[in-house]
This record gives sequence, C-alpha cells and structure tokens, in this order.
Amino acid sequence: MKNRNEIRLYNVIFPIYFILYFPNPFWVIAIPLNYVIDSLVLRLGLKLCRIYENKEERRHFINRTAWKLCIAGFTADYLGVLFLMYFPQLFLSEQLAREIATAQYTSPFVSSDVLAVFLATVVFSGICICIIDRWILKKQGLDAKTAGKIALLLAVLTAPYLTLYPTGMIMNYETF
Repeated sequence: MKNRNEIRLYNVIFPIYFILYFPNPFWVIAIPLNYVIDSLVLRLGLKLCRIYENKEERRHFINRTAWKLCIAGFTADYLGVLFLMYFPQLFLSEQLAREIATAQYTSPFVSSDVLAVFLATVVFSGICICIIDRWILKKQGLDAKTAGKIALLLAVLTAPYLTLYPTGMIMNYETF
C-alpha cells in the first residue's frame, strides 16, 4: 500500500543524455569534465604516437586543440541524440519505435532490438567523433595517419556510453 505522503518525481529526472536538448546547470560540470577528459586522451594519444616529445610544445598543442575536440564531442553526442530520436521513427516499425522511445526513460536493456538501436547510437556518435576529431587534428598540423590514430583513440574512449545507462533505476521504474 502506498503512503499518501510519498512524492514521486518521475518527470523531473530526465535521461542523462537529454542534457543535450536544452541548457541546464549540468553543463557547468559537463563542459569542464569533458575538456579534462579530452585533454587527457589527447595527451595519451600524442605520447603513444610519439608526437611533441617536448613537454612545452605538447602542452601548447593540447591547450589550443582540446577545447575544439570538446566542442566536437558535444556535437557528435548531439548527432547521436538526433539519431536515437529520428532513426527509429523513419526506418523501424511503429511498435519498435515506441519501445525505443519508452526505453529512453527507462532502460535500453528491455529487449535485444532496443539495445541494438542504443548500441548503434553509441557507435554512430563514436564514428562522428572520429571523423570530426580527425579533421580538427589535421587542421592543427598533424599528418593524416597520426590524426586518424588519435581520433580513433578519442572516439573509442569518449563515445557517449552514458546513453546505455538505465535511467529507470533513478526514476524507480522496475524495468532493469
């Protein structure tokens, strides 16, 4: 039996990737955190490819490039959200599109078909990250091969895996 004084806030908590739809206070945390992560992954990529062995040159390259990669990552994540919103409606059955829309508020693990679409969203965003980051890195002076390797590293390590987070767990649904 439910307590009459119990308050449930189902519509207040959105899936984590919905932050891309509109400005909110989470951006204050998300932007600096993504910048730091992109900087660290870029530093790792430069070390693995043995580029900019001089610490001062490497720091300068990272400082002028990481913010561009950060913006590119948010852009790719936003493209992934658009993919998740419109791909099912345009190319899948109406029932599966409804299941995917519901899963955005609950859990992508409700069925293998729904999970496949969510995984495709992560992969799609990762491909967008790789393409955009490769272009940025080439514009910043890296050769195509090195830019491709570092862009691939950035794509794999910074893809929007939070899309797979079962938001129903925080919303107190019983779908996971």
